[in-house]
Amino acid sequence: MLLIRSLSLLGGLLLLLRCLLRRLLLVLAALSATGHDTSRGANGRTVARVAISDLADDGTCRSASCSPPQARAVSGRLLRSGLGSRRGRCRRRSHGIYSRLALRPAESVHAALRLFIAHLHLHDRGGVAALSPHGAENVELSYVIPQLNTLGTAQILDASIAIACSVMRTLCGAQWTPSEVLLSRARPRLVAPYRSFFRAPITFDAPRSALVFPTRCLDQPVAGANPAAQTRLLALAAELSAARPATATELTMRALTRMVIAMPPSSDKVAAALGISPRRLRERLEAEGSSVKGLLEDLRRELARQLLEESRMPIAEIAATLHYSRPGAFSRAFKSWTGKTPREWRTTTGRPLSGSPKLVNGTGTTKNG
Repeated sequence: MLLIRSLSLLGGLLLLLRCLLRRLLLVLAALSATGHDTSRGANGRTVARVAISDLADDGTCRSASCSPPQARAVSGRLLRSGLGSRRGRCRRRSHGIYSRLALRPAESVHAALRLFIAHLHLHDRGGVAALSPHGAENVELSYVIPQLNTLGTAQILDASIAIACSVMRTLCGAQWTPSEVLLSRARPRLVAPYRSFFRAPITFDAPRSALVFPTRCLDQPVAGANPAAQTRLLALAAELSAARPATATELTMRALTRMVIAMPPSSDKVAAALGISPRRLRERLEAEGSSVKGLLEDLRRELARQLLEESRMPIAEIAATLHYSRPGAFSRAFKSWTGKTPREWRTTTGRPLSGSPKLVNGTGTTKNG
């Protein structure tokens, strides 16, 4: 019953995400229509030009999105346009979705989030959500994109954390605010939309994008349910799972992504998280042409690329975030992947170093740089 009730949250969020993606693509189409060149991505990668015709019937995009340099203003525009505001179209539509699906999924916020995270892959296989400790008295709800060479990661992560905040406000009340917001991107030119939406201190150039809030919030009860909607969502989840069961490679990458947030990953730890023996895990991955070591390298390479290109986080801190024993070991690994050192990569494709991460408090004042 807990699983059935928690699927209401999943269904509501999936439809909200669909609405957000449609709105994002409309903004990108407007950029193209006004003369912005969206045909080239980072490092010269070619990206399809977005048009309204690229939208599928379900609101998703049939082709690639725009390049990060051309889409930098999208996150701010989305936040300014009313994500979380009663006047925003996405918000009004999401309220209708929440009303129809009775977005009150479980006995507690903790149960709702755990079950939502466990089933997010039914719609979103490009990113991984995680709930993990953050210090002695806080937890963090994070979203990570492990898929190689994903374009526009800063904008995707901004939107995902905004959606997570809206979900928390649905569960805990409209006045809920996080203790801190972590964003793994450089400080944008306009901070006011972020400050207005989150109503909390924001740290840019962070190791990952996440909401930080007190652990006690997890114990808050969530009342109400819609049995008919829950039944429909459970049937949909079963149908989707049967149509495309996760591969061992996908399961391993999800486990590695959640693990790298808090600890150095290993084959034994991944096997334990998946509930199988290390030998069985190795056999299943070999049958699919992959391995824990290879997947971990792919994950580290993508997260390193994102942090080098989208943030001003010091290279030594990126190395520590990815659990390298020394910055030199990280530099050698990165050069083996790309042919360039992290510093060379950042110089040609990313953002120059600019001190320590910037913390913007609730009134917009910048601290620590």
